[in-house]
Amino acid sequence: MATILATRKKQSWATARGISHARTQAWPVPDKGGPGKYKGKKWFQPTGSLHGWEAEAPVSERHAALNKSVRADSYPTTIRRLNALKNVSTVRDVDRAATKDMQYLRNKYR
Repeated sequence: MATILATRKKQSWATARGISHARTQAWPVPDKGGPGKYKGKKWFQPTGSLHGWEAEAPVSERHAALNKSVRADSYPTTIRRLNALKNVSTVRDVDRAATKDMQYLRNKYR
């Protein structure tokens, strides 16, 4: 990974005319590349399962898997797992399916 130089404001003061001056200092910062180009470490470590829930599955199959997950674990645990999946996923279809299924669980179990 390349290193770039960034600057920060170190000291500033005002003059008689109200103009402020600043001294800057450079220090090395890791280059993360353009947006979407940085391959960072995988920070999401999924725990447990949603008992066969897949975003591509029909609604009835997704709901059946979520009901099974609620019976096996609990409602809050299932919602947390769906929310974590929704937050980490970069696929829009997974995000939409997870949001709709979270709303289904809220309406059914709350």
